[in-house]
Amino acid sequence: MYLKNLFLFLFLSQNILAQQLVPYQVQDFKKWDIHAPWGYKDKNFNIVIQPINEAPNLFKNGYCVLDKNGKNGLIDSKGNVVIQPIFESCSDVEGDVVELKDSVLPFKGFYNIEGDKPNYFLNIKTNKKAFLNEKPNNSKIYVKSVQSGVAGLFLVSYYDNASNSSSYGLKNFKNEDMLPSIYKYIDKADEDILRVKTKDGLYGFIDVKKWIVQPTYDYLERFEDGIALAKKNNKWGYINTLGKEFIPLKYEKAHSFKNGYADVTYNAELFIIDKAGKTLFKSANIKYLENVFNEIFIIKNKNDSSYIVDKNGITQSIGANKIVSFDGENFVFLIGKSAYAWYKKTLTHISLKNVDEIYAYKMGLYIIDCKGEKDEKINISIFNNQNHIIADQEIFLKYRNHEDFGLLEAYWEVIKPTQGWENDIIHNVYTYISTSGKTYSDITK
Repeated sequence: MYLKNLFLFLFLSQNILAQQLVPYQVQDFKKWDIHAPWGYKDKNFNIVIQPINEAPNLFKNGYCVLDKNGKNGLIDSKGNVVIQPIFESCSDVEGDVVELKDSVLPFKGFYNIEGDKPNYFLNIKTNKKAFLNEKPNNSKIYVKSVQSGVAGLFLVSYYDNASNSSSYGLKNFKNEDMLPSIYKYIDKADEDILRVKTKDGLYGFIDVKKWIVQPTYDYLERFEDGIALAKKNNKWGYINTLGKEFIPLKYEKAHSFKNGYADVTYNAELFIIDKAGKTLFKSANIKYLENVFNEIFIIKNKNDSSYIVDKNGITQSIGANKIVSFDGENFVFLIGKSAYAWYKKTLTHISLKNVDEIYAYKMGLYIIDCKGEKDEKINISIFNNQNHIIADQEIFLKYRNHEDFGLLEAYWEVIKPTQGWENDIIHNVYTYISTSGKTYSDITK
């Protein structure tokens, strides 16, 4: 038993570590190379995979889409090529299956609405193919299959050109019908659950094997914290992933749970409740619950201002246009065109002018965008949770969050002028910023 558990631990650890790879690119600041390849580093920034990818694609489930010469393939976490980059497109891995579109050999018996090369599916463990796009006898009907978001199930859509309408169903890898193609739409509701809507407008939940909730509800929201908002007979309540109505459908209005809490309206009064349906507090001024962090509530009042409220319903802050948390206990406020840091329950003004937007990330970093008064140029400032500025860039920045690492990926555009503006080379410069404020970059100047 010990060896079995040890093997399981090592296997899970390898899979977790395999996903914790960050793309990097070596560049010379004076000689921008728009085609410079990307490699991958671990969270300590040790090189794991030498530059091989022509795009900074991210790893998912231990694999990463490989771009090369305009074609797609797949690599594993050691840099081994699992699928050669010869395809028009290759999806992320979902339950050992990838979706491929062949750019070399056309396949017979397929049809999709785009009218170009067909797509099919490949199990990378068994090397078996699945062809789920079968052309019906009626040539006016087009069929396309895509991954559903739940491993083992594929979403099949039928588009009728004559009636300009679509219907959806589900198949498995063996091309067997798991759900007939008679539904208005199907989308992902949770890790292993799909939400289904009938042509009559009724909602249900289904997993790989069975119906969890038959399509009998007027509305079902996607799951949040294992809880889904439900509506039937003009009353709102909540069901869990087992399909049980554990909070009765009795409310006039309700919203989805956020970190264990939700706002509901009963007898024209608005309440904040927990997962057991117990009331924490109520207020005539609350419009809705924006978010919850460690039993600290961000409330939108009827005057459209946001406030911090404790679990007893007592307001702790002044009104703001927006409040975001960067570590669950401390916050950034946007009040008018000014920004403030709420750190250890003390509100401090941040000396930036003409603030346009604020963002926050769980690793303890927050970002403030400021627009220039005379032009649309944006200045980006990045702060750590001690309210110290750690990065400042007077060019448009975009962000991608790597919470598993405690890293924020940021990139901005650098333009290399050439003769004639239409020939200018635009290149994205990437850097990574840690919780402590340390920045990483592979730019050599």
